[in-house]
Amino acid sequence: MKIVHITFGFKLGGLETMLVNIVNEQVKSNNVSLLLINDLVDEALLAKLSPKIKVLNCRRTAKSRSLIPVIRLNAYLLRLHPDVIHVHAPKVVSLLMPFFMKKVVYTIHDVTIGKQYLKQYKHSYSIAECVRKDMLERTGIDAPVVYNGIKVDSIKTKSKYMVGNPFRIVQISRLDHKKKGQDILIKAIDLIHKRGGADISLDIIGEGDSYDFLQELIHSLNLDNIVNLCGAREYSWIQEHLRDYDLLVQPSIFEGFGLTVAEGMAAKIPVLVSDIDGPMEIIDNGKYGYYFKKGDIEDCANMIYKVMNTDNADLVQKAWKHVNENFSIARTANSYIEKYRELLK
Repeated sequence: MKIVHITFGFKLGGLETMLVNIVNEQVKSNNVSLLLINDLVDEALLAKLSPKIKVLNCRRTAKSRSLIPVIRLNAYLLRLHPDVIHVHAPKVVSLLMPFFMKKVVYTIHDVTIGKQYLKQYKHSYSIAECVRKDMLERTGIDAPVVYNGIKVDSIKTKSKYMVGNPFRIVQISRLDHKKKGQDILIKAIDLIHKRGGADISLDIIGEGDSYDFLQELIHSLNLDNIVNLCGAREYSWIQEHLRDYDLLVQPSIFEGFGLTVAEGMAAKIPVLVSDIDGPMEIIDNGKYGYYFKKGDIEDCANMIYKVMNTDNADLVQKAWKHVNENFSIARTANSYIEKYRELLK
């Protein structure tokens, strides 16, 4: 089967990391190409792709209205002659020739995606049940679920659960506090610090527009020696070092899924999430992880205390098994192949 995946940029992020994993899995038994529209490309991420994957770049400048990259995009597709065109950004549909539309599928990667383009896709898939519900309620589109996946076996696992000194907390995502809620977590750390009696540290891994805001917040709360903005890390670093932490916290305000939550569970460390649909779906409403009320600083702090004072060895073993059975990248890639075959009948 000839499969072409299309996305705009290719910088470090959850969607892009997942896409690398999917195409690397699919190319084991299919002809797979990756078509990039914009010239925003991370070379280190590109190097993670299998050499069997053909990568084509339309070299469009972000937000450009030039028709040349659009012509190049459609020319590439005519040359590749794919059986399936798998799109990962809603606006792509507006750039494609009508001739291709019968071959196009679209993955909805988040809740609250604007509905301007969605109804132009004949076949759409949701990354989680909460995304499917959101689409159905807002647009009337019923997009079946194909869960996001991770390379569970490539993530090194924690084996010793003696709490370190300090108790090391990690948060991994784009620095976008209005969505990802890093400010909530920082304020919860401040509350714990002011209460005294807890030796903790927080590493925030990622980059984005909220860097200056978060740095100023950390400084204003005198947390410079406790909270660290670490910048982006390559996925290989995450795979190796996630196990070094004692807790992963994902304090998002809204989220379609939450790959880092699944990765924390795969590393066999406890996870704490805000009680929003996507992350709660991953931890099965508290069966495989902890949760706090969205936006509630005190509840977040209290739950961190609880994790610190609980023997989590049994929980993390069950969580690892749950992720392995439900959110592996092999399962995700194969599920898409099954959906493609239905499309081609």
